[in-house]
Amino acid sequence: MKKKSFLLIGIGILFIGSPFFFDEYNLLRLVSVLLGILFLSLGFLVTNKKNVFKILFYPLFFLILIYGMDIFFVSRWNRVPIFAYQNKTEETFSTFDSFLYRVYNCKDNRIFDFFYNQNYVCDYSLEPKEVNAFLSNGANNYQKYRSKFITVKGKVSEVFGNEYLLLQTYEQKENNLVGQLTFNKNTTLKVENNHGNLKLYNKYEIYDNVLVTGRIVKKEANTLIMQDAKIEVINNFEEFMIHTIEEKKCNQKIKKLTSTGEYTFYSDCLSEIFVKYDKDTIYDIILALETKKLTFDKWIKDVERKENEEKELYFFSQYNLLKCKNSNTILIGNKKLKLNSKFCEEILEKES
Repeated sequence: MKKKSFLLIGIGILFIGSPFFFDEYNLLRLVSVLLGILFLSLGFLVTNKKNVFKILFYPLFFLILIYGMDIFFVSRWNRVPIFAYQNKTEETFSTFDSFLYRVYNCKDNRIFDFFYNQNYVCDYSLEPKEVNAFLSNGANNYQKYRSKFITVKGKVSEVFGNEYLLLQTYEQKENNLVGQLTFNKNTTLKVENNHGNLKLYNKYEIYDNVLVTGRIVKKEANTLIMQDAKIEVINNFEEFMIHTIEEKKCNQKIKKLTSTGEYTFYSDCLSEIFVKYDKDTIYDIILALETKKLTFDKWIKDVERKENEEKELYFFSQYNLLKCKNSNTILIGNKKLKLNSKFCEEILEKES
């Protein structure tokens, strides 16, 4: 009886130990461990066949013990887990999902995530899917990518505090200003801040172009819900061109545009002023200033100017810009705007 017991225990140890020597995902490793637990349990139960408690205890005990070993090998030595299911999105990325943990497999750089506490941690985005195409086939894409990580490229349509933001399908005609595009409220990607570690409020604005990489977790009506997300703004707001359109008849009536706290902006003889970052990202000047996409320091960087004690005049190809030193007031006008303009004096007189 003891020989039979030792034989079963030896076979069990062999079946359990062998998979730990292989560092690649294969369900046969899990099958081998489960068979090993069976043989190991039988080896200890040969002399206790009628003990119901031990019949239940040994398999459960060995299962918990080997699972703990698996966690140790994965977290300490960065091994491919045994007790996990591989969710593969593309060749360069997958996750190994287990009961208590997951492993991000980022181009063979494995990152252990105990209790599923981390957002997407790889330092690269996945192959982006355009939000219009992705959400227009939302039902099929949900079935295809459920529980998987994907990257979606789109525009922010709403931000709800630090709880979540929305991406929706949209229609934008060529050369339309950002604020003139139309969002379709019937199809939505909801990006939840489920770990509470993302800063959404005052960081992301409506119309921002973003890449969101996260896990599709469920579908509610026409809304797909993403969690564990990493969000990146993809616009380069350092490079831009400001375009102006002159009024056909300039009546010299100065218009206040906006105040940003540090500066107050006015325009003269210009019917439109807009900031172009790329062909799909064109902001009205007021929106660009109020959302801090455009700052005065960015605007005047490396620009030719003239100045005196009270004013600075900056020269651009389509317009000139006048800054009043005493009031931090700025006037944007056509090429006829000069350093000897009375604008600053008039502003000071109004303020006094």
